[in-house]
Amino acid sequence: MSGPSAPPLRSFLRGEWPYLASLLVGTALLHGLAAWPLRVPGYMDACYYYNGAVALYQGRGFWENSLWNYLDDPAGLPHPSHLYWMPLPSVLLALAFLVAGPGLRVAQAANVVLSACLPPLAYALARRSGGERWQGVLAGGLAAFSGFYLVYWPAPDGFALFGLVGALVLLALAWGLERPGPWPFALAGALGGLAHLTRADGLLLAALAVALPWWAAARQGRGQAGRWRKAAASAGLALGAYLLVMAPWFARNLQVLGRPLPAGGLATLFLRDYDDLFAYGRELTLEGYLAWGLPNILRSKAEALWTNAQTVVAVWLQIFAAPLAVWGLWRWRRRAWVQVAALYGMLLYGAMSLAFSAPGPRGALFHSGTALLPSLYAAVGPGLEAAVAWACRIRRHWHPAKAARVFAGGLLALSALVSGVLYARALWGGGTLPPWNERDALYPQVEAWLAGHAAPDDRLMVVNPPCYTYFSGRPTLAIPNEPVEVVLTAADRYGVRYLLLEANHPRPLKGLFEGQEAHPRLRLLQRWGDATLFAVEGGP
Repeated sequence: MSGPSAPPLRSFLRGEWPYLASLLVGTALLHGLAAWPLRVPGYMDACYYYNGAVALYQGRGFWENSLWNYLDDPAGLPHPSHLYWMPLPSVLLALAFLVAGPGLRVAQAANVVLSACLPPLAYALARRSGGERWQGVLAGGLAAFSGFYLVYWPAPDGFALFGLVGALVLLALAWGLERPGPWPFALAGALGGLAHLTRADGLLLAALAVALPWWAAARQGRGQAGRWRKAAASAGLALGAYLLVMAPWFARNLQVLGRPLPAGGLATLFLRDYDDLFAYGRELTLEGYLAWGLPNILRSKAEALWTNAQTVVAVWLQIFAAPLAVWGLWRWRRRAWVQVAALYGMLLYGAMSLAFSAPGPRGALFHSGTALLPSLYAAVGPGLEAAVAWACRIRRHWHPAKAARVFAGGLLALSALVSGVLYARALWGGGTLPPWNERDALYPQVEAWLAGHAAPDDRLMVVNPPCYTYFSGRPTLAIPNEPVEVVLTAADRYGVRYLLLEANHPRPLKGLFEGQEAHPRLRLLQRWGDATLFAVEGGP
């Protein structure tokens, strides 16, 4: 965590607080400005966490009125919430609602406060490791702009929360490696529990808190009496702290499910296709996965490795910072925080590529990478310093220190430009994505029609149930990724009265969406552009 000649922490903070405070306030303003034009959550995860927070704020507990998957063979609505996504983001928003009242702006503000803490962490890592002040400013500035993440920091999601908690876990682990003892690892275990409560793959961070004391003991070599006993104590405290933090959630799951953790998340290990996450009546099993065939399995792993590698380079490191970060990590490879970050990065990349090969490339690695951003951006400065030193051997008239500062300023300007372009593309639309504020804009129109033709508790099947419920409060369920007969079977089971097909419809329903097929139990009611609302008739 610290460099060879790093000053004591109190002395460091006394000398650096103006820069740390400036980064904190400046980032909060930047991310607050980024939040202001965003008037809707924008995507399913954000709507889900927001709805969960509203339920908690209103005293309804961990229950939801929308189903977006059928992995746990749900009995019906209302349904126990947060059985796939973890609860802490919703808990955080509910606490914010208790302070300032419910609303999207309050949810955005809570996440802006959290995301503003990441650039000071990046700055402190660079400076405490022996980097010059310009290296700290570069690290903090890159973390503030952050490329693809800029538009997501304010979202009512877990990006900022996992980034902050995950980064603190890595710092606590680095502290434990530098000064072997039980308490840093106990802190890492507790923070690992918070990481797990934020994201299911946060369990990797908790596992590191239990495993790294043994690695620290092995690195001490022979002659260290009692090192294994100390490692056992550290690992035991880390595990105990993790279990203490997780105990309330385990108890809730035992009461609701009969087990400490739901099994649905692990079932995604056996996804052949990401859309099978929305299957109905098809169990995801190892046998079914192996029946897919070894060539298909290996191809899916290779594709995940390649897609996730692009995420690391383009999303985490904005492309231009990637080679410099790698160079800097190599130069500082003996520092504990670099070793911990590299270990976690490799574990995360491997898990999201070789194990969770379907959800990993579809957003999981993007989400969880936030924990690594302070470490990666802190390494850009030493990488740039080395690159400039190499260039000065050719350009002998260059002054290395001045040239490094000039290039650092250029990198910050480039990061601001790239981040601004990506933000504008998300806000105003580009490629296959509609403008942010127009995503799910169809739903208020449909609900306005249903309000005059249906009862408030009539159930609707839709592609994005959490966002429809966000706009309407109506009970909703996901359209299964199945043929129409299976969709109707699910509709009958859950008492669904209406089916809304949009351009982003399940592939087996393409013929129905395009009007090439019909079904006697589906009566067309209304059209909005390329969306069609059907009444489900003839059910039980």
